[in-house]
Amino acid sequence: MSLTRITFILLCSAVGLVSQGQFNTPSVDGSIDLGEYGDILDGTNQITSAGITWHCTWDNTNLYFAIQGAAINEGALIYLDFDQNIPVNGGGPSGGSLTWPTGDYDRTRLEYPFNSDVVLYVKDSYSEFRL
Repeated sequence: MSLTRITFILLCSAVGLVSQGQFNTPSVDGSIDLGEYGDILDGTNQITSAGITWHCTWDNTNLYFAIQGAAINEGALIYLDFDQNIPVNGGGPSGGSLTWPTGDYDRTRLEYPFNSDVVLYVKDSYSEFRL
């Protein structure tokens, strides 16, 4: 067997391993079990910054987020973009929003590099979403 063929087979095998997502339905019970959100490696399905770890996974119908190490009285903002605009900040007003109105969410005006179609704000005993 040639070296080219062996390399091709190994690359195809590696792509198959890398392309497997963390598709999983977690238990929504206030704790994060090992493997519940897939691999526990920063950059795959979680990111850690300033001692706070965000986890993400999904199943056939839902998208799940979990946060570890955050102060429970602080709010969390999640922005989602459903359009397939190219570039991601294109599409005009119908493609979403690059900013949300001043005064929302602790009087903070946020700007980000993509058009958000929905923003989720979650805080202890309070949540809302805006389209």
